[in-house]
Amino acid sequence: MQRSKIFGPRAVTANYLDSGVVAFLTADGWNTNIANITVATDEGAAAVLLARAETDAARNLVLNPYLIEMAETPRGWRPTALRELIRAFGPPVETKNTDMYVQA
Repeated sequence: MQRSKIFGPRAVTANYLDSGVVAFLTADGWNTNIANITVATDEGAAAVLLARAETDAARNLVLNPYLIEMAETPRGWRPTALRELIRAFGPPVETKNTDMYVQA
């Protein structure tokens, strides 16, 4: 039996080439603040975002852009993977709400 893939919201992250700082693709370009991130809700929109990011990588603005899974929370969009949460907010500190992490 083959499982069907379900598409979830995605966004693009990379690192600035000149500093190595984590960057997120926004409607206005790249930003270090994940609150401004552009989120794609379907595969076509995600492909467009990634193509835009790869163009910026070819122009040496960012390095190795890739899609990350996102989830909408009461605090806004958050990455679903712990690695991406750490990249966005720093080392996690678990709160009473176990699905949220805040910066230490």
